Amino acid sequence: MLEGMFMRARKSGRMALLAMAGAGLVLSSAAGAADKPVAAKSDAEVAQALQDVGHCVAASRPDLSAQYVTMDYKSDEYRKLGDKLGKAAARCKTYSHGLRSSGVVFAASIAEGLLIKDALLGDLAAHTAYREDLPSIEVQSPADLMAYCIVRKAPGETAALLATDLVSDEELAAFKTLAPVLPTCVPADAKAEFTREGLRSLIALAAYRLYAHNQTGGEG
Repeated sequence: MLEGMFMRARKSGRMALLAMAGAGLVLSSAAGAADKPVAAKSDAEVAQALQDVGHCVAASRPDLSAQYVTMDYKSDEYRKLGDKLGKAAARCKTYSHGLRSSGVVFAASIAEGLLIKDALLGDLAAHTAYREDLPSIEVQSPADLMAYCIVRKAPGETAALLATDLVSDEELAAFKTLAPVLPTCVPADAKAEFTREGLRSLIALAAYRLYAHNQTGGEG
């Protein structure tokens, strides 16, 4: 589950990284800590290969990809469609049988690929803006709500983050630019802890879901 994998609310915690001490959000050291310039080269190469596969799937199966990244991630249909797209991933040139990732990271890489394929990052604010004429977007977890908040408060910074390679120095720089916004989207009485990879995944999925919500009039 998204929440179980990447978000843990708690009353006390470590000092936040990225100069956010006491602000409510911590980026943990798992999978390449946010306070390190970049993970080991092999880790970065694997992460970027996975990212390339997600982008490839988005380009080759756009309709199924869009359906997948906007579905209820707790549903059986979500898992079945994920298996189908996993088979499509095997046809991507950067795919190898040694590549492994969580389902959420795979889905997020596909969401990023859709955003790039449809040239949405150039004006993400317009594509994800709140619309009073639409019903509220479905929130599947507290992590979803936080990510929607981040995208809508900082669409330009979000777009810059999603345009970077995973586990890169450029990604870290983009996170630092986004840092002032992050704690404003976490409840004052909670601590939310994420890996760098996990937080980016939440943001990527939120960005595409907000776009899809606006495109379908809140019915998709």
